[in-house]
Amino acid sequence: MGDSQPVHCAYSQGDDGAASMVQLYQDGKLLKEQGWFSLTTLPVGPDPATYRITMDTEHPVWFPLSTKASTAWTFKSARPANGKEDLALLWPRYGLGLDAENTTQGGNTYHFDLSFVLQNGVTPDIDGVEVEASSDDGATSKPAKVKSKSDGSYKVSVNNPASGYVSLRIKAQDTNGSKIEQTLIKAYAVR
Repeated sequence: MGDSQPVHCAYSQGDDGAASMVQLYQDGKLLKEQGWFSLTTLPVGPDPATYRITMDTEHPVWFPLSTKASTAWTFKSARPANGKEDLALLWPRYGLGLDAENTTQGGNTYHFDLSFVLQNGVTPDIDGVEVEASSDDGATSKPAKVKSKSDGSYKVSVNNPASGYVSLRIKAQDTNGSKIEQTLIKAYAVR
């Protein structure tokens, strides 16, 4: 992001001091490890297998929110006859409804929407969702209330502290065995 001058850049991937590690496993064996999630295709063997992709990112201290993020996708796959498929990775969508500073009111019960989508845009048939919230950067956490909505999304209720930050940890799985676990340290601020 920046103006029309090639050297005027507000942000460019990798130049903010963030550290990232992505790992790809097949049936528990590490296949590939790299610094950024820049792969557009992943090597999937022809035989049925369970895959796991982990991505851990840590931002520098001047980055106030989402200081650490950890995501792990688990899915099953076998190479289809045509040789290509969209992998069954679950992607969370947070409808946090925060203000322009990613902040909400503290000392109350805060509600936000959570939904999931597959890479191809299809809404998966989710059969389990758990959410935990923390006000001490994940050192301790408490379960949040998660309620199914008629449109396939979820309403999550978190007890916000009076001030500070809230970290979130979600776990979800669909009926095909795909799973996601995601932790966002300092997901949003409260005041």
